Amino acid sequence: MPIATALTTTGLAAVFLFPAAASEAAAAKPLAVVASIYPLELIAKEVGGGRLALTTLLPRGAGPHGWEPAPRDVGRLAQSRLLLRVGGGLDDWTRGLLLSDGSEAEVVALLELKGLASITADRPEGRGAGAGGADTGKDHTGTRRPGWAHSTEADPHFWMDPLRVRDVVVPALGELFSRLDPQGGPYYRRRARLFGDRLGKLDGSIRQLLSSTGARGFISAHAGWRYFAERYQLTEVGVIESSPGRRPTARSMAELIRRAKETGAVAVLVEAGTTSRMAEVLA
Repeated sequence: MPIATALTTTGLAAVFLFPAAASEAAAAKPLAVVASIYPLELIAKEVGGGRLALTTLLPRGAGPHGWEPAPRDVGRLAQSRLLLRVGGGLDDWTRGLLLSDGSEAEVVALLELKGLASITADRPEGRGAGAGGADTGKDHTGTRRPGWAHSTEADPHFWMDPLRVRDVVVPALGELFSRLDPQGGPYYRRRARLFGDRLGKLDGSIRQLLSSTGARGFISAHAGWRYFAERYQLTEVGVIESSPGRRPTARSMAELIRRAKETGAVAVLVEAGTTSRMAEVLA
């Protein structure tokens, strides 16, 4: 059973990183945008190009679960026009920043975009609203903030489906950036169109790659591949880490081996650039 490392559920570097559009039209005053995690930064950069002053809160290599923002992150958000977050419980720590920074930044949870059609996630008990408790959708004054996501049972890893990104997220960002920076509207829309074309080609490449095998079953290091599996008619028969950082027991590993043999699963999917001893053992 091979270990597949061509893709990544947190960085997307092997999935969505393409050459930037040829023309970079830098704005006199760039649009200040903050992304909660790297996948959102990468998608936003492809659409916004040189007209964005883009920063990301979660450091590269850090996991989004349990990470605590630093005081400097409050300052970054206070100076921004827009906060892009995932929603669905993945980056609930952004709520604390929104309550403490006093910024007027617009907040958009991409998981809540109309037409995205999120997949239901299997969540361990107690993870519902994250460490901050129930999400009422309101700030400390009782005012509902635009784009503030409720904690849901949605799988947050929507970026693993290039066509969802192409058809929903990219056009939405193009229009969002155009509204906040009207002078750059034609630039954002052109980049969105070009990025959408590249994502369509990526989808074709993935389909061609998968057409070479009739096997459809796989085991994942953690549950970040469900959008990918749905798009390409693959079957996740098991997950090594039921929640981030939770090592599997001997019994759960034995169960995964049994499922793999019964279903004919042929691959263990892990993130590019990472190592997983348990994945290697299972393979």
